[in-house]
Amino acid sequence: MRYNVAQLLKEPIGSSRKYEIDKNYTEPERFADVVRGPVDVLRTHHGILVRAKLQVQAMLTCSRCLGDYTYSSDLSIEEEFFSAVDIQTGQTRPA
Repeated sequence: MRYNVAQLLKEPIGSSRKYEIDKNYTEPERFADVVRGPVDVLRTHHGILVRAKLQVQAMLTCSRCLGDYTYSSDLSIEEEFFSAVDIQTGQTRPA
């Protein structure tokens, strides 16, 4: 999942966006089959704060009986991301 937050980085501190994830994955190499839940994105002084409370379901195989079963889990995410480029000037920021 990718979200373009360039416009949010140009807005005042405290500006926010809300997203709702409801995605089914079918690729052979995947981390889950279903991901659902709200994602809140907030402009901070230094970057973007992402908060999410997701419900994740994955079809797994039991190593003992080799039967398939569905594993469900709740996932809470709170992470701040910092832009590598200054939005005003376009210059690369030092790491």
